[in-house]
Order: sequence, then structure tokens, then C-alpha cells
Amino acid sequence: MQKIIKLIALVFLLAACSDSPTATPTVVPLTATPTATALPPMPLDERLQAFMEKMLIQTPMPREALPAEGVVEFQVLHWNDFHGELGEHVIDGTWVPGAARLAAFVKAEEAKVEPDQVLLLDAGDWYEGADVSRPSRGAKALEFYKKLGVDAITLGNHEFFYGMPRFYQLISQASPIDILSANFRRQGLNNICSDQRILNPYQIYEMGKAQGPKVRVAVIGVSIRNLDALVYNETWTTGICFQTPAGEIIKIYDQLMETEHPDVLVVLSHSGLEEDLKIARDLNTAGKPVDIIIGGHSHSWIEAPEIVGNTYVVTAGELGRAVGEFDLRYDRVSKLLDVKWKQEIFTACSPEDPDTLVFLEDTVSASLPKQQCAANIPPPEKSKEYLNGVRLTYIESFDGPSVSGWWSESAKIKDGVYEILGKNWNGISRDKLFNEGSGVIVDFTYTQGSVFNMFLESGDWDTDPYKRFGVQVEAGTKMDMMAGKKWFGGTNLAGNFIPRPNTAYSLMLALLPEGEFLSVIWDPTNPSKTIYHHEKIGETWSKLDWHFNIGANIGTITFDNYREIKFDGMK
Repeated sequence: MQKIIKLIALVFLLAACSDSPTATPTVVPLTATPTATALPPMPLDERLQAFMEKMLIQTPMPREALPAEGVVEFQVLHWNDFHGELGEHVIDGTWVPGAARLAAFVKAEEAKVEPDQVLLLDAGDWYEGADVSRPSRGAKALEFYKKLGVDAITLGNHEFFYGMPRFYQLISQASPIDILSANFRRQGLNNICSDQRILNPYQIYEMGKAQGPKVRVAVIGVSIRNLDALVYNETWTTGICFQTPAGEIIKIYDQLMETEHPDVLVVLSHSGLEEDLKIARDLNTAGKPVDIIIGGHSHSWIEAPEIVGNTYVVTAGELGRAVGEFDLRYDRVSKLLDVKWKQEIFTACSPEDPDTLVFLEDTVSASLPKQQCAANIPPPEKSKEYLNGVRLTYIESFDGPSVSGWWSESAKIKDGVYEILGKNWNGISRDKLFNEGSGVIVDFTYTQGSVFNMFLESGDWDTDPYKRFGVQVEAGTKMDMMAGKKWFGGTNLAGNFIPRPNTAYSLMLALLPEGEFLSVIWDPTNPSKTIYHHEKIGETWSKLDWHFNIGANIGTITFDNYREIKFDGMK
């Protein structure tokens, strides 16, 4: 999948050197092992010269603006800091999903639309870092990206960790992938960064259905200034340097807009989230705004885009664990871009692409530890005492730095649990709708004197249609129920024990047919210790959509092993 509108005029960067014999480096096969990658003993400067003469630098070519008619819908899928993590495994307690899940998701999204409606972008640090990719020194990752159809990549500091000769080899063999950098330069005299470009600063893509209007997208690559200083061995980056990202974008901005007439500007940045926000501010201040900045480098997790002016700034975690997804709609008449963004965070239940699994058989060890899909894990036995046909549909252990699909206030993931510091009923809310025949199970603990509730709610708070059912912990464990603005809670849950602070318990909330509800709390170390509440309210509480929430007013509450269930009815 390559949707590039290739520029007609291509010139060598160093015309002054074009009359001299071209120094062509020996190209090592992509499948070569580290012991087979030795190159002829040529000075690195000459190697850089040869690389620059081989890489063609585009010159802007005047083109007409696209007709001002129609609406174009397209997608941008992006990820960053992949670090060659081709295989599923666990590293330092973090689960890595592997390339087959990334490929399955990309292929599924592409299958929904026409080929020129999806743009695939990587924000750097893509081939070095993982043990599995080290034997091929990035070649296997490059081959995977080509098979996947990645359109463009910007430079990360890890791209230089195999040394400049290997960098030159891989990048010179990356086509049809565009490797972009507007601020990557050749080092000049006295270690001053020169104006000689090494890579193309941007690429133009025309997106849209085959039979329909098009949108012209300019993707500009940048990296954090002095990126070369972030490489452990300075000899690995001999002869290169990086200028200030925003400054370099500003330099090319007017000519790009006046010559290429792009409709949408996307910056692909390996600078870190905070630096990307600064780039957005600097560009807006200079009157040279862009629509989107897609970032990498800081391995940051976000729940929603940061917006600076009209610029959307995003990033997508790390290690192929997530893909950011822009759903974009460009109105050619009004020239307005409608932006929607979401993030797909992979789980063990995310499908794997069989072709990619076959491709990786010679690279990824079958003995690497894998995570079990929730659908293959049995639910707690206690749930089966109350419900028929219980099955898990989703599990979240909160082992990563962030999770998708939750709204939180004064809450954070810490040491593998979700921790809420109780104040003014802040907490967390699951961004998912539940209905009859479904529910949640979650483990929780709380400190002495805590006041909090865990509940399912339907409708908007403080309105007449609002409804809530769950449990509240305050001087005991009580039923928590509201209808409109009236609270009906306060009844203690029935059972044979009293929950205590600083002890782990499990909670199950279940939505039964015809406005019937069940809440159960038990001690997982001794499940015979159980308290519960069962309420049948009736049709006015039936056939509604519900959200799961946890709110805290006092104390510290922690939650772990969140599970979503479906079931066939109550026993």
C-alpha cells in the first residue's frame, strides 16, 4: 500500500559533487547476521557522501490546488517507539503484544475502506532495542514494515545504535517507505550544523476514494534537536547533526504551502510529548500552524489529544502496544478538517495476523512467554454460584503505565493497581456500555476510614432519568441505589462477614433481565465469606445502558484484576 504522489523533479542534494565518481557502499543483504555486516574500511565521511548521493532529495514542484468541491474521509494510523518488538513476550513486567497483532489490526482497518484512504505512519525508534531484532540488526523489522505497507517514518535516536554504516544501509533500502526529516543535517566545519539535507523533509500523499474528491496531505518529519547527542557512542553519529524542529518547519512552510498546496499538514515527530507541545506553540506563534503532530520518543500514554490552538498533538505509548487512529473528514468547500482520535490498545485477545506469524517463525522463539486471552480464562467460582453460563470477555490487570477506555480524576496506575485518592467523590469510570446479561468483577482494598462507592449508573447525574445500583463503603458495606435525585441506599449487604480495611476483596455487579440487579462481595482467600444484595425493581429499570464507576470521598482505594463478564441468567 503506497499512496505517494511522487514528485516529478528529483535532484541530488550535492550537485557540486555529481561530476565526481560516485562512491557506492557495499550493500549487506538484509538477512545478514552481525558477523557478516563488515564494510570496506572507508572513512565515515565518504560513506555519508555516498549515501547522500544515492538518496534523492525532492525539489518542490508547482502544482495546482485541488478543486474546491466535495468531502473526503480518510484515516491516519500511527505508532511510535516500536523498537523492533516483533514477538509477543513480557519484559520487566510489561506485556509486549508483538507484530502479528499490529498487522492484524492494520489489515482489518484497511479492509473497511479503499486503499488510498489509510495512511500508516511511525514516529521513530522503530528497529533497534529488542533482543529478537538484534541478530538481523534491524533488517527483519524493515522487512515487516514493508510487508505492512508503512508509508512514512521519522528518525529516532535508536536508529543510530547500530552505527552509521548500518544506518546508511537500512535507510537506503527502505523504499517504498519514506524516511523523512526536515532537521537532519550534515555537520559542517568546526562542528557547526550545515544546511545540507540528508533526507527529504516531507512527502505529499493524496488520499480519498478512487472515484471521488481527494485531499492532499503533507507529512513533515522532525526529531528533537541534538538527537545525535542521545546516542551512547558519539562515533556512531559522526558527520551528522539535528537543527531545531520548529525552526526548520518554519523555513520550509511558506514554500510548501505556496508550491504544493497541501490541505492537511501532519508533523511526524520524534521529540517527546512535551517538546511536541512546544513545537505546536512555536508554530502557532509564528503563524505557521499545522493540523496534527504525531509524536514519539517519550513513550507517553494519553487518553485524549492535547490541543494547542487548532493543532492536535498525540502519541501512542510504546513497543507496539497501541495504535493511534485518526478518523478525518475534510470539506473541500469550507476547508474545514473534522478530527476524531482514538487509541487501540492491544490485549491478549486481540487477533494475530497468520501471515505475520509465519513470517516471524525464523525470528521469534516459540518459547517466549505469552499472555492468555480472557476468553480462555475461567471466571471466579464464586460467580458461578449466582449466575449461569458466566464467561469473561475482558481483563485488565493494570500492569502497564496507562490503560485505554477509562476516565479518571485523582486516580493513577501505581505498582500494578489503580489507586484513587478520595476527595470530593473523584474516581474512575469505564468508557463502555453494559446492558442486561453483563457485569463486572473487580478486586479492591481500602484504608481505614475510607468512604467510597462502586456502582453501575444509567443516565445523567442530577436528572430525573438517572439511575444507580451498587455498594457503598462507609461505616459498613451498604446497598447504594438512586432514582433521579433520590437516594434509596443504606441497607447493609446480607451475609456472614464484615469487610475490613487493608484486606483484599472481590466485587461482582451483575445486570439481570427486567430491571433485576445483583451485587456480591467475597473474600477471595476464603470465598465462603460472602455478603450480597439482590434487587428486582422492574421495567422502568430495564433495557437501559449502564456505565461502571468508582467514586471516593475519603481514603485511599486500590483496584486490580478488573474483569467484564457475560452470563445467561441468574440461578
